[in-house]
Amino acid sequence: MREKLFLVLANLFWAGNYVIGKSIIAETGPFWLTLIRWCATFIVLAPVSYWLERPRYQDIIKPVVLVEL
Repeated sequence: MREKLFLVLANLFWAGNYVIGKSIIAETGPFWLTLIRWCATFIVLAPVSYWLERPRYQDIIKPVVLVEL
């Protein structure tokens, strides 16, 4: 059942992207449309990736600062 739900959602997202993209492209250019899509995706996926990965920024920042010196 879960697989069928994902297949339906993929089709809905694709169709919605086509319809919205076609109506927006008349108002803006392709660059702005791509920028809006990437920003929306980042806003949605950044919290999800943070929740799944749970990075420790203290362990990452120390080596980066040492390399920069």
